[in-house]
Amino acid sequence: MKNILEKISHRFDEAGELYKSLFINNHSIMLIIQPETGEIIDVNQSACDFYKYSKDVLCSMSIMDINILSPKEIQNEMHEAKVDHRNYFLFQHRLANGEIRDVEVYSCPIDLEGQKVLHSIIHDITERKRIEREKENLLARLEKAIKEKTAALETNQLLMKEMNHRIKNNLNMVQGLLQLQYHNLKDEHSRMVLKECAGRVRSISDIHNMLAYGGEIQMIPVSNYICKLVRDLAQNFAQDIKKVKIDCSIKDFLLDVHILVPFALIVTELVTNAFKYAFTDHKEGILDIHLESADSGKIEFVIKDNGGGFPPGFDIKKSNSLGMQIILSLVEQIRGTLNYSSDQSGLEFRILFPEKAL
Repeated sequence: MKNILEKISHRFDEAGELYKSLFINNHSIMLIIQPETGEIIDVNQSACDFYKYSKDVLCSMSIMDINILSPKEIQNEMHEAKVDHRNYFLFQHRLANGEIRDVEVYSCPIDLEGQKVLHSIIHDITERKRIEREKENLLARLEKAIKEKTAALETNQLLMKEMNHRIKNNLNMVQGLLQLQYHNLKDEHSRMVLKECAGRVRSISDIHNMLAYGGEIQMIPVSNYICKLVRDLAQNFAQDIKKVKIDCSIKDFLLDVHILVPFALIVTELVTNAFKYAFTDHKEGILDIHLESADSGKIEFVIKDNGGGFPPGFDIKKSNSLGMQIILSLVEQIRGTLNYSSDQSGLEFRILFPEKAL
């Protein structure tokens, strides 16, 4: 090693200021190592500051005294660097005070008077590794929390679907009882009241059926549901369904169940009333139903028929009709506004309500 040191000293003396700039005064930690034995041949001041040894002490040491790997593992790594198969390594080095630091090492062979030595540049990455470990631990905890929340959500979804299934079954039972009583009654007015009640129950039952068997437990696409609801009501209440042209144009919104249930009841009341009263004296009836976006995150529902409209002086807010009272109450429940126009050409309702529930 003495021979190598003399050659290095001679070559570095010739280099002068360049040697001082590139090695001695470089802020990066630098070591020159004998790859066969691991002996430290030379170090710069940054290495002394980092390892907390004097230059003389460091140059009397082997890399095995610093690197915490086993001597055999270190020899294998130095061999990789010597034959130029690798030049980047991650190690842990021991300082003079016993502290272990994470380091990354860029090591490459250089030729010195026909002998290969390793020029190693060392960066302290202890803080970076600490942050990476904290990040990994945080991600692991986050992943665990997500899995736990997902499992809890899936359990909650199953419970909600089961609850909606049971509600649907109970509503179907109520509907069946109403229909049974309907067939046992003789009075036409009483039969109509029961028929309307059964229609209201069915509109809610269908929603819970979608919740029980659909992919969502809270949001429901309304297009198919509303059009089906209108068709079912037409079958039950239209005196001659072939003489009524129904135009059902519904944009496919996802509505929260807390909005959809009262909204479905509103549709049920308005469509039922149209079939009961609008088309009695018309050979051909027209029922237009539209649902579309409005400004400021609201939805506008419009239902229009070509019947005879309300009687002169009729005010729905003063009406004793149960259906009208239900409509007004439900519009208020969904934080909506209701406007209507009536004349001899027909009756039109416009209801504006927020798309999202509170």
